[in-house]
Amino acid sequence: METLDKKVEAMNDEFKRKVAEMDKRIQEMDDRLEGSIDRLENEMNERFNRLETKIDNLRIELIETQETVDFHSAKIAQHERKIRKLSQQQ
Repeated sequence: METLDKKVEAMNDEFKRKVAEMDKRIQEMDDRLEGSIDRLENEMNERFNRLETKIDNLRIELIETQETVDFHSAKIAQHERKIRKLSQQQ
């Protein structure tokens, strides 16, 4: 009976050791996974920031283009009025 108890205790100790080893491996895998996720999040944030910068620059260019178009449209209308006025005077 005593040898059976020793065998059960030895198996129990071996089981505890294996569980501790598995816990350690799982923790290492979890740490690596969290590190990979953090790196991916940082990379995505960096890319989104670059994309936002590009979009902001395009928005500024579009606003400037619209202002230029508005200016030229006003000048064209002004010149057309002058041409009509001159043609009416003749």
